[in-house]
Amino acid sequence: MDFIYSLLGMIPNVVFAILLLVVAFVAAKIVKSLVLKLLKAVKAESFLNKLGVKDTATNSSIEFVAKLAYFVTFLLFLPGVLDKLGMQSVSSPITGMVNDFLAFIPKLVAAGIIIAVGMFIANIVKELLVPVLKAIKVDALQEKAGIEASENTAFSNIIANVIYGVILLVVIISALDQLGIAAISEPA
Repeated sequence: MDFIYSLLGMIPNVVFAILLLVVAFVAAKIVKSLVLKLLKAVKAESFLNKLGVKDTATNSSIEFVAKLAYFVTFLLFLPGVLDKLGMQSVSSPITGMVNDFLAFIPKLVAAGIIIAVGMFIANIVKELLVPVLKAIKVDALQEKAGIEASENTAFSNIIANVIYGVILLVVIISALDQLGIAAISEPA
């Protein structure tokens, strides 16, 4: 008899869990649709293709990102469903993983901003440095040494590219440090 009462007591929780699953599926579908429209509107296909990320079924990078957004949205609802079903031991690790993921997003955005700004600055420095080096006749040293050079192999371009690389190295180390990847950023 106690078993029947415990089953009857679980019915509201099971109904709520089913409703929460339905809401999760609907919300995930809406998010997937919005991400697809947004990525198509900003024409992100070529950028995402450069990253080499593609959906195996559709061979589309935009579809892959949209599916990823779908699963992340669904994953946000999963701990609540499992808690309502009395599966706290299963939902606790998922909740921890979701919390860690959500805490990582600001770090990822900050690292992206650091890289974007750093690349912008490195390009400006490179573009300004080449004419300055040519004006102080750095390429004349190359001619005096008897080394023939094209535009790309002139001392002024080589020096500007080395400085560009050093700036990018510092920027990448800073971005990795922001992400908390100490195994790479500390030795660098």
